[in-house]
Amino acid sequence: MKDDFWGQAVYRCRKQRGMSLWQASKRAGLSPIYLFLIERGRIPLRLDEFVGISKAFNTPPLFLLYEIDQIMPPRPN
Repeated sequence: MKDDFWGQAVYRCRKQRGMSLWQASKRAGLSPIYLFLIERGRIPLRLDEFVGISKAFNTPPLFLLYEIDQIMPPRPN
């Protein structure tokens, strides 16, 4: 299963902060290729990685959830 919305939110937050993939991965305690795969939706984002990434971006985890909400299409009624 692809996790495109999670990865897109991580990518958007990283770009908004002007961070390179290498900078963000090191701050989050992940390898650059692993973060790349998360951003592309190739591997699922685990809770501990979610928290580490939000810390790397110096933002509350709730902000990443807000980003996901902005990316997802509206739900049908």
